[in-house]
Amino acid sequence: MNHLKKRGFVESVRGPHGGYRLTRPPDQIRLGEVLQAMEGPLVEIDSAQRRQRESLNGTNGEIDNILIREVWQEVNTSLRDHLDSINFKDLSERKKELEGKQTLMFHI
Repeated sequence: MNHLKKRGFVESVRGPHGGYRLTRPPDQIRLGEVLQAMEGPLVEIDSAQRRQRESLNGTNGEIDNILIREVWQEVNTSLRDHLDSINFKDLSERKKELEGKQTLMFHI
């Protein structure tokens, strides 16, 4: 929680009903921004580029390297866009929906 507090997603509240609370409404906090704050970049393009450079030589290798970099950038953009389309309100509603679907099953 301290990491989330340092990043400005939560604040601490003192007192008998204390704890942590969100600094913004749940519908304004994106899953992608929290994951990036906690984990850093979601797709390490530089690492993929470095591996490609080490394994490829010559002109064809350079073209392949450019192609691989472009594909990884597309993956990164797609992943970031998807995660940023999910907010904490959505996650809360999904959880409630899943909890509502759980039913007790008794076998005789």
